[in-house]
Formats: sequence, C-alpha cells, structure tokens
Amino acid sequence: GDGCVPFNVFGTNVNGLQEYNYVTGTGYAMTILSQDVIAASMSGSPFETWAGPVSFAFGGEHRIEKVKGIASALDQSASFFAGNYIPTNAKWSVTEGFIETAVPLARNTTWAESLELNGAVRYADYSESGGEVTWKAGAIYTPVSDFTFRVTQSRDIRAPNLGDLFNAGRAGTGQVDDPFQPDANGNPKILPDVVTADVGNPNLQPERADTTGVGVVVSPSWLPGFTASLDYYRINIKGAIATVDDQDLIDGCFAGVTAFCGSIDRIGGGNGSNVTGDINFVRAQPQNVLKQFTDGIDFEFAYNTPVDAIMSGWNGDLTLRGLVNYTFNLDTEDTDPVTGVVTIFDGAGINGDGGADISPGLGLVAPDLTWDVTLTYALDRFSSTVTWRGTGSGKYRNDFVVCTTGCPAPTSTAPTINQNHIEAVHYFDLALSYDVLDNATAFVTVKNILNRDPPIIASSSFFGGLDNDNYDRIGRMFRAGVRFTY
Repeated sequence: GDGCVPFNVFGTNVNGLQEYNYVTGTGYAMTILSQDVIAASMSGSPFETWAGPVSFAFGGEHRIEKVKGIASALDQSASFFAGNYIPTNAKWSVTEGFIETAVPLARNTTWAESLELNGAVRYADYSESGGEVTWKAGAIYTPVSDFTFRVTQSRDIRAPNLGDLFNAGRAGTGQVDDPFQPDANGNPKILPDVVTADVGNPNLQPERADTTGVGVVVSPSWLPGFTASLDYYRINIKGAIATVDDQDLIDGCFAGVTAFCGSIDRIGGGNGSNVTGDINFVRAQPQNVLKQFTDGIDFEFAYNTPVDAIMSGWNGDLTLRGLVNYTFNLDTEDTDPVTGVVTIFDGAGINGDGGADISPGLGLVAPDLTWDVTLTYALDRFSSTVTWRGTGSGKYRNDFVVCTTGCPAPTSTAPTINQNHIEAVHYFDLALSYDVLDNATAFVTVKNILNRDPPIIASSSFFGGLDNDNYDRIGRMFRAGVRFTY
C-alpha cells in the first residue's frame, strides 16, 4: 500500500521500466548565497598628548545575508536512502558600529622609549539573537629599542551563520532505537528506516570567548635585520555550537529532557514522547552546549641580510622566516543533558582522529607542535625558496591506557591500547622563479620534494584518520607556470 514496486535482482531482462524508475533517479540541488553590505568609517588624529597624536577610528556597517535553494522532488520527498537534499531559503541581518583608539602616554623618556594604550568597542545587533558587545584593551611598552612588550585582553564572539541558523538539512535513512516502545525484555524497539536530518536552529546564540595575549618582540641592535616575537595566548569559549546526535536526542527525551522531544516526529502526528506511532523523522539541531579552552605559544622570527655580510664577495639577499606553534591545552567540556555528568576531552597532542570517538563526536584535536620555516635567496630577477614544515609526534588519545599484558578492564574514559604513538613528520618544499619580463614571472615548485609518506595511523575512518592540514596524502608534486601582471 506504500507504492513499493518489487525489483528482481536475479537474471537479465526481468525488470521493466516501472521497476527501474522505482530504484533509480537523479537528485540535485542548487544553492545561491548572497550578501548586501553598506559600510562607512572614518579615522584620524584629532588631537595630541605630550607623547604624540591620539588616533581614533569609528564606523558602522549593515549586512544582509541570504540563501535561496531548490532541490528535486525526489530529494524533498526523501526518496533516496541517503543524501536527500532539502532546499534552504532564509536571510538574516546585522547592524553594527565600532570605535577604537590608540593613546600614547610616553615617548623618549628615561624609563620608556614608548608606551601606548589601545582599545576598541563594537556593538552588533543581530536579527536573530539580538545585541552583543565586544571589546579589546591592550598596551604596548618599549623600554628600550631592542625590546617591545605587548598585552591584550578581549571579549570576542562568533555569531551563528546561515547554515547554523536555517539549514533545512540533508535527509538520510538510518536506524534508531525507541526506548518508549520496549519489548518484553525491556529492550528498545529497533526502527530501521527512520528519516534523519541535521537542520538549523534559529534560537542559537553567538559563541562567546575571553581571550588573553601576552608577548614580547625582540629586535637586537647588535644583529641588524633580525626580529623575533614570542606570544602566549589563552582562549576560553562558552556556548560553543555543536549538534546533538539523533539517538542522543531520543534518549534525552526519554530521560526527561523535554527540549529534545520537539525534534522527534512520529507516524500519526505524535511528537517526541507522545507515542501514537513509530518514529519516522528526527531533526538534529545545533545547540550552544560546549565549553572550549586552549592556550599555547606562537614563536615567529625573521632575518634579512645581504649575502656578502656572511660570505664576502657574494651577491644577492637572504631572508629567513619561521613560525612555530606549541599547544599546551585544548579542552572540550561537554555536559550530558540527561545525567548532568561533565566530560572534559583533552585534545592537545592528538595527531589522529581520536576526537571523533567521544560522544557525540565534539572534541577538538590538534598536534602539540607545528612549524614552518622558509629560506629565500634573491638575486636580481631570480629567486629560490626552501621550506621546512612539519608536525611533532603525538598520540591517538590522551586517555588511552597503554599496556600489552595484565591490562585493566577498559572503560569508556580509559580504553586500553597496545601503542599510543604517532611519529613526527618533516616535509621539504622547493620553489624557483625568474622574471622573464618586467610583467611576467616563470616559476617551478616542488612540494614534498623528498616524497615523504605520512605516518600509518590506525583508524575506523574511511579516510584513514589523517589530518589534511598537517599530513601530505599526495606525495611529491610538481607545478610549473607563468604569472602575468597588467
């Protein structure tokens, strides 16, 4: 009675057009994103203090972001087992204004070569979540020309985007367990063909972060052309956006989290815990449910010098640049909506896909150490650059218990594993260029010139658990071309 047309999978020429049309079809979707912006700003130095001009900037902006979508009738009726497109049609707007200033307090005194305070305030009124105030306050102090110290404290936000707010979803078909309909043994009823979709949540609030930065810049007078900076950062985010899993929504509704019940539809018009029929649709919506914390250091340096300052009689210039990051902590805090139990996932130093293993797969992960160092030699029209980049060694997860014999019973918070090490990787790249004309440059680049393989990482993921930002899946790669300017 549901329009099913049986398809015979045995033999040849045993199915007709009606059978083929029932099991085949082409889905499609088209999405158009647009943004309208009007903005104005003004800056200048209207007056001076005893230490120099005071600079001001202020301005305002109004943005409207829109999304329009269409999808096939097959997609909209969830005819496919998975990947059914649902068109999204929505818009949101924001009106904001800002003011910022830099005020010098000292210059060329006995105790300071310079001292400057700076600050900024921005107010943004979002059509969906209302008004938000962000700000920054900082100071820059140079006691002597060789050293500059800087410190900033700020309140930052990330407003939910069009997808977070209004995504109509892409529907699929999957299995869920319904604890509202237990069998004789008390086990949840298994529903194998429930349509599920991740959809937007127009009630989302912006993610809010408190950020601290402290750093020093060194420009030694005894080494002209050299500059280095070391900065410590600390970021604490509240109300981070994440999507609760379909089964977690059902279990949460069953446990009494009524806010989850509205995401569950049943045959016959029942909703959530109102059991008038089987579950036939579950919509998973993003929520402001997580807390995230990270801190670490950024080290950056640069050195520019003529080659003859190092080797007499040689021509050309050398430029050495480097950026190194070390992450101390990367914590994701999740509170179970049913039990209230708080889980903190430590993602610092994880080089695999271990963050996806925590329920509901919300943990951030990052290597402890990453670096990128370049050395450039330039001579007239010719330039060559060697890049050394890499990722330090890491772990699958920080809560694994490593053992081979006499292992304790594994738990969800302390699984056992026989090895928990992922090796470091080093890559070298080469780039050559030559200005064949005043407005044309020929170039050749070789990425991963030593053809270094990525480490082999055990994973349940189809893609092998590698992070594309840190590991090279392709191998040695050549590129050549000519760049023109007009």
